[in-house]
This record gives sequence, C-alpha cells and structure tokens, in this order.
Amino acid sequence: MKKLIIMIICMGLLPVPVTGREPSLTAAVWINQAIAQYEKNDFAKAAISFEKGYDLSDIKNPDHLYYASICHFQANAPKKALAVFNKLIKAHPDKIPLSFEETLVNILFSLERYKDALPHLEQLAEKSGKDRQKKWQEILLYQYLSLDMNDKALVYADFLTKTDMLEPKWWKALCHIHLNNRNYKKGLTALIIYGYLTPLTKEELKLTADLYLTLGVPAKAEQMVEQIKEK
Repeated sequence: MKKLIIMIICMGLLPVPVTGREPSLTAAVWINQAIAQYEKNDFAKAAISFEKGYDLSDIKNPDHLYYASICHFQANAPKKALAVFNKLIKAHPDKIPLSFEETLVNILFSLERYKDALPHLEQLAEKSGKDRQKKWQEILLYQYLSLDMNDKALVYADFLTKTDMLEPKWWKALCHIHLNNRNYKKGLTALIIYGYLTPLTKEELKLTADLYLTLGVPAKAEQMVEQIKEK
C-alpha cells in the first residue's frame, strides 16, 4: 500500500503533503517537488529538493545526488555542484558511470581545476565509446600540454600515433611536442608523416623547409620552397 501511495504521489495524482512521518514517503515528496522545480527551471531549489529526497530515503539512490549536482551547476553554482558530487563519490564510489564523470569534468573545468580533472579525463579517454573517445583523447592531450606536462604529453602523443596512426591530428601534435623539446629530427619525421595524411598548408610547408635547412638537407628544403611557390 505504501509503495502504491508513493507511486501515485510521484505521478502527481494526489496533493503533495509538506511533511510526512514516514521517511520514505517524505523522500518521495521531495523528489516529486524537485522534478516540478526542475521543469520550471528553478534549478537552485530543485538541487536542494533532490538532495533532501536522497538524505531522507531509506534506499539511497545515487542518481538523486547526481541530479542535485547538475541542478547546482545549471544554477551557476559550480562549487555547490562539486560539493554534492564529492558526496556522491564518497557514498557510491562504485556507482559512477562515464556519463557522470563527463559532468564532473565540466564542473571542474568551470572552476579552473584542470589538474583535478585529469584522472577523470584519463578514464574518459580510455573507456569512452569510439564516437566520443577521440574527443576526450584530444582534450586530455591538450591539458597535458597546457599544464606543461611535457613528458606525459610526449608519451601520450606517441601512444596515440601508434594506436590510431591514420589520424593526422596526433602526428601534428607529436611534431609540436618534439619541436618544443628542440628535437628537430623527430619533429620533422612527424611532420612528414602528417603531410602524407593531409595536404600541408603554406605555413606547414615553410616549417618543413626550415627544418630541412636546420638539419642540413638543403635539396629537400628547395623542394618545399617550390611547393610553396606553386601554392
């Protein structure tokens, strides 16, 4: 009977009481209220209601904390969103799917906590489906570079060129990393492979010519200059 009452309340077929003696019934009321507030775009109040519904429930549903975190984030309160998400991780460490981690990365990025986001980015880059994996791999590599983690960036770019060798962007990134490290020979090698996979721009041809000259191969540099003239 109690389950039937809760179901009816959640479907909106009975008036929602403000309080209730039974904890599970009170939890259902809060969750029902959270849904209504969310549909009205009242995200700040919806976040509080979702969290209260979670706290009062006999059976803790991690989704309710996740929704509370999302509502705080949509209410432009990323710090509160992160606090609720940390509560979720602490209470349900084995109930965090990749879709939840994507949200956590967005929250951390909004707070400019890029290093804290790295472990979650690494998970997403490794375990996401093919349709999303490349996006996360690119973001992870960019974060290694922007955080001056050059050794990690080099190892990861090398890994990407070996596992997805026909993707031009990995070779371009590897070239960039080698040149930053002043390893011009390896940089040129990566740039040549990149050129086999996609037509080089005028600027990339100039770079190739400069690298050939730096490495003492003027004949090849001249060929690059001729290609630049053709363009």
